[in-house]
Amino acid sequence: MLLIGLALVGLLAAGPASSVEPAVARTATDPVAVAAPSTAPGEASPGATGSPAVDDLSMIPRAARRRGEASLVAVLAARRQVEVDLRELQGELRSEAAGGRETEIQARIQARADELNSLSRSFSELATGVDPQSLDAEPDPVRFELSRELRVLLAPLLNELKRATSRPREIDRLRTEITDLSDQLATIERAVAQLDTVAKATKDAELAKALASERKDWLRRRAALATTLEVAHQKLDQRAADSPSIGQAIHDVFQVFFKSRGRNLLLAFVAMASFLFLLRRLRSLLARQPRFTARVQTFGGRIFSLVYSVFTVVGAVLVFVLALYFFGDWVLLILALLLILGLVWASKQALPRFWSQAVLFLDMGAVREGQRVMLHGLPWRVESIAFYCALVNPALVGGRLRLPIEDLGSMRSRPDEPEEPWFPTQTGDVVLRDDQRPAVVEFQSIEVVRLRCPGGNRIVIPTAQFAGESIEVLSGGYRVDVQFGLDYESQAEITTTTREMMETEIERRWRESPWAGSLLSVAVEFSSAGPSSLDYFVRVDLDGSQALDYAAQRRHLASLCVDVCNENGWVIPFPQLTIHAGPARPGTHPAAEPA
Repeated sequence: MLLIGLALVGLLAAGPASSVEPAVARTATDPVAVAAPSTAPGEASPGATGSPAVDDLSMIPRAARRRGEASLVAVLAARRQVEVDLRELQGELRSEAAGGRETEIQARIQARADELNSLSRSFSELATGVDPQSLDAEPDPVRFELSRELRVLLAPLLNELKRATSRPREIDRLRTEITDLSDQLATIERAVAQLDTVAKATKDAELAKALASERKDWLRRRAALATTLEVAHQKLDQRAADSPSIGQAIHDVFQVFFKSRGRNLLLAFVAMASFLFLLRRLRSLLARQPRFTARVQTFGGRIFSLVYSVFTVVGAVLVFVLALYFFGDWVLLILALLLILGLVWASKQALPRFWSQAVLFLDMGAVREGQRVMLHGLPWRVESIAFYCALVNPALVGGRLRLPIEDLGSMRSRPDEPEEPWFPTQTGDVVLRDDQRPAVVEFQSIEVVRLRCPGGNRIVIPTAQFAGESIEVLSGGYRVDVQFGLDYESQAEITTTTREMMETEIERRWRESPWAGSLLSVAVEFSSAGPSSLDYFVRVDLDGSQALDYAAQRRHLASLCVDVCNENGWVIPFPQLTIHAGPARPGTHPAAEPA
């Protein structure tokens, strides 16, 4: 926080100074001001009799007024000297001595005239405090050239890259030069050898003399080229000897970096981190307000949270950039600006996605807080929507997910009904799956459901797969039933006495079984008249406390039906095939009676 305040104060203090400094530098280095003679003590300065730039001279310190008067006197004296020189040049141009020098004298006159105009403009600006050119009705338009502006902007970065790569580029240039010189030297050697061959073969004295002269020229060229090549080799050896080792080079780079740019970069990051810490602390204080601590935020609170988050990001980036500007590190500043521009340009395709996320953040999208969504085949309650959203399933172990807000973009929510379960089972429930094997739900989380079957074996099923199966929960109560048939010889009392006796006996015998405590009711109902038997529907309703014995209970009910039939002498039929035949024909045997 203190660092941010100091940085901002430094930036504010550096602003006016930077605007005054160039003017002071120009005044100190102006050749006219330095070379201008001072006014005699008794001479009155025309420019010192009254300045229209200041209404009350008493408001200006005496030392400042003296410096201003001295500057005006110096400019006025320089202007008078230029006027004298201009008159002398004009007189020289009209004289006979200017014959043949008119162009030169006219150029000098033009230069002195331009200097006179510049001095007059400077005198007016010093006396009034206003640049006369700023009052022009139609100032000269400055043509904007993107390439020129980019060169000016990227010049510090390019200069830094040049300095960083100067030694490798110099070594590469010397190696290229040595290669070229070696090729040229080889070419000269071939030329000299060719001259020697031709000179030995000729018998013409004049031609031999010319060839000897030509050979001497090529030898001089070879000697000069060999000297240049030797110098290049020496330079390369010197550069290679001066090159530090890789470890030393890395050490030097890090040392220089952390003394200048590394320090600036570190301080910029510290300033940005301090800004983020300050806003985070402020947010924690604001979060204690009721509109932020409420489970369901108001629309105004959501708007504030969104604007606050955007301001935090933008402000942190601005603090980082302003810190680099304050330190005057233009290379890092340009790199940071280029990186920011690149990120902005790359994010233009993501604007629709950002807009949809902002709508979700304001709780105005397709997913709303407090409603129900489906994710990975499981239902979830949307507990909160922020940049990271919280989804909850209270029926599962570890039933809490933290998702980025973009993951909610493809979801749809709906209001939650009070009687709607969050999962088909609870821990400890006895379930009956498609294979008709009972099992106890021993553990259920957002990833797996573990079932314990009779006998102790376990079955582990993915939670989404388990929720998608057709599951029968027995813990809340269930029914054990069988279809049981009697022979047609009991047809007369099948719906009256026989049914009542079977129902009474089955209930009595069940109450003597280990599952008597869970019995709710027993019923025997006539079901249908089948082709071979008269069928009963026998059912026993249980409360679910002993549901794990479901398979044994079904077998026990079937055995009870058989025991009751045996005790009362009722025949249990089996499927029969009856064939009805007509009268026998002569020569054939009569049809056999069915067994």
